[in-house]
Amino acid sequence: MAAKDLLERFCLSLIRGLERLDRVFKRAERTPDKRLIQRVRGAIGRATGRPVTIRVLAHNGTVTLAGTIWSFEEERLLEAVRSVRGVRKIITHFDVRERRQEREEHEQRQL
Repeated sequence: MAAKDLLERFCLSLIRGLERLDRVFKRAERTPDKRLIQRVRGAIGRATGRPVTIRVLAHNGTVTLAGTIWSFEEERLLEAVRSVRGVRKIITHFDVRERRQEREEHEQRQL
């Protein structure tokens, strides 16, 4: 292998390593609580049909969500919140509701 090829591979490896470090440091950045709440509210608005029923609190990257949601929206909502930059932990206090059709299907599966 020629010295030029070795140097090129070394430089590419170095660049990839620096890019990884940059991502790690960006994740470790502390996002101000107010900004984090705004980002989370935006994500919730895109993930659920009734975002106004969910209260959002944030403190040092820990996001607390409370309110009433439909069962079929819960996982999609949590994925959306997890994807928000600055979220380190999620605490939920949901009142999860099932639609009548979902409840009836679930009861029939139990029989």
